[in-house]
Amino acid sequence: TNSFVYDTSNNITFIGGNVGTFGFYNISSNLTKSLMLTDESDFIGASGVTTLAYDSTNSLVYLGGGSGVFGFYNISNNITKSLMLTDENNFMGTFSVNGLAYDSTNNLVYTGQQGGLLGFYNISNNITKSLNQTDESNFIGVSNILGIAYDSTNNLVFLTGNGGVFGFYNISNNLTKSLMLTDENNFMGTTNIFGVTYDSNNGLVYISGNSGVFGFYNISNNITKSLMQTDESNFIGTNF
Repeated sequence: TNSFVYDTSNNITFIGGNVGTFGFYNISSNLTKSLMLTDESDFIGASGVTTLAYDSTNSLVYLGGGSGVFGFYNISNNITKSLMLTDENNFMGTFSVNGLAYDSTNNLVYTGQQGGLLGFYNISNNITKSLNQTDESNFIGVSNILGIAYDSTNNLVFLTGNGGVFGFYNISNNLTKSLMLTDENNFMGTTNIFGVTYDSNNGLVYISGNSGVFGFYNISNNITKSLMQTDESNFIGTNF
């Protein structure tokens, strides 16, 4: 299993995995069922489903995977459809889609991929566009983007990737900037950072990566700190 996302409206957890695995766990009935037959055109095929994002406004689940797979499952009509043809300039190509984040304020879905590709799908006009030109210092380069998280409070999209890549896209000014220098003790180093999530209550962004890396970025003071010392029994250790 590669990815999970929780549907707050229906009390369901959607699941994505290798070889086109896609389904859900119904918390109320305690049953897990496949949704693979809902992909009528079989655009997912045997590609792994690596990332999921829930859209509460439109009752959709966006999914991304290997070979540039990008689409959505419509909860209302029980059909899964491709969005790959919405990429008019084909910037996504066949690069794996590793991160998705739904932006309810602007009605967008942000995408992060192998090869440093960053972009968004505009739900209103059904077009997917690149944001790579917003990275003025080119800190992402061709590093794989591994995680995406939307910050609704500050109108930002945080991203993580290979080699300790950590930064954000500012929706308001259309610029992407690095946060790698905020790691004062360099605990992340060049570790691959896979996990990122936004905490709206405390104004923090939590991150996790290889070798047991675990920490947070404080938006208020612009500092990133380790939380690895909080693991008193060292159960995480240096595990992936």
